[in-house]
Amino acid sequence: MTAEEYLEIMRDEKLTRSPMVRVFEKQARIFQQAENRSMATGDILEAKKWAILALESKWWAIETAQAEKAQGWQYEVNT
Repeated sequence: MTAEEYLEIMRDEKLTRSPMVRVFEKQARIFQQAENRSMATGDILEAKKWAILALESKWWAIETAQAEKAQGWQYEVNT
């Protein structure tokens, strides 16, 4: 799942990027960076492992946002 696809899901379902969701997003970015480093060194198997973890993190973010929305949680807006 690309970043654009992830954001499209979040937008289409009108999901909130709560602090917990942002933790999963950051985790996904870290895994993607590790994937890129592994690819750069030619370690394709290791890159695949990082890619799977990044994808799982994106789905955890989506599932968390869906659960929070279903529960009707309100979030403090930080400006």
